[in-house]
This record gives sequence, C-alpha cells and structure tokens, in this order.
Amino acid sequence: MSSSESLEAFEDHWKEFLRRLERSWSKAEAQFGSNERWSGWQGRFSRARKKDPLLSYLRHARNADEHTIAPITERKESQLLIRAAGPEGRSHIKRIRIGEDGMLMIEADGSLELSFQPYQSFLLPVVNRGNSFPVPTRHLDSAIDPTNVLSIAKAGLEYYSNFLAEAEVFFG
Repeated sequence: MSSSESLEAFEDHWKEFLRRLERSWSKAEAQFGSNERWSGWQGRFSRARKKDPLLSYLRHARNADEHTIAPITERKESQLLIRAAGPEGRSHIKRIRIGEDGMLMIEADGSLELSFQPYQSFLLPVVNRGNSFPVPTRHLDSAIDPTNVLSIAKAGLEYYSNFLAEAEVFFG
C-alpha cells in the first residue's frame, strides 16, 4: 500500500490486505483447529477480534467489501490552499502562473499562506449484517489515528503476525 502510485491502487491494496488478513485467521483455524487445545487457546484472540475496535473493524470492513456494494473508503483529492495571511487579513491576487518547470508563481498585494494537502484515502464506517462499525480510534487500549490507513494496516498486521507466531510456538 505504501508504494501505491494512485488512489485506486491504494484502495485495491487495502481491500486485498483485508482479505488476506482474514484468510490468515481461517488458515490458522484449518491448521490448528483439529488440535483439542485449539478451542481454549484461541479464545482470547477470538474475543479480541470481536471486542477490540481495530480488529473488529478490520473483520467487518472485509465482510462489507466482500458482501455489499457499499464503499469502505473515501477519496480526498489533493488540494492547494491559498489564504490571506498577515495582520491585514486580506490580499488581492493579481496573477497566478505555472511555469514550464511546474513552479507556481503568484503575484499578490498582501501576504499569502499556501499549503498543500496531498491526495488521500480515508476509511469509512462500515455496515455488516445490519450493524455499524466506526473507523477505529483505539487498539489494545491505545489511541490510533483513524485518518492514517497505513498505521491502521500496520497495527492489524502486527497483531495477526503475533497471533500466528504464538500459534506456531504453542502447537509446535
């Protein structure tokens, strides 16, 4: 996801991530589920997948993507913001020009404040089986940034990686 060259590719990678994350749980059940100790051992992970806001969201976002037509992400295109700045609080733009090198040149009376916001994809609350699941703001009793899709993915990947590593150690 971090090397995606477009919003479309980023969102496709996010959806593929959700599918593979859920598949890792299914494969672990298939691998270790016949062991008589599986049911008791996996209980705390199963409870976390239901109760933890991040883990619950990841499961239900995957399900919503697979079984509904509702969007699970929203795009925000890049934007250049130009605001009047300084004590006068006003400015008059006389001319804006983009040079052949892509350089933006603004001629104005008064001070301007420029800021650029790159394109971004945001997660949306999802509805699965009639229940709504908000974009998570917490994971394992720690705050997470609901606007940072990559950090949400990394936190989910870390949790499932630890789950699989513990399963391999426990079940040999």
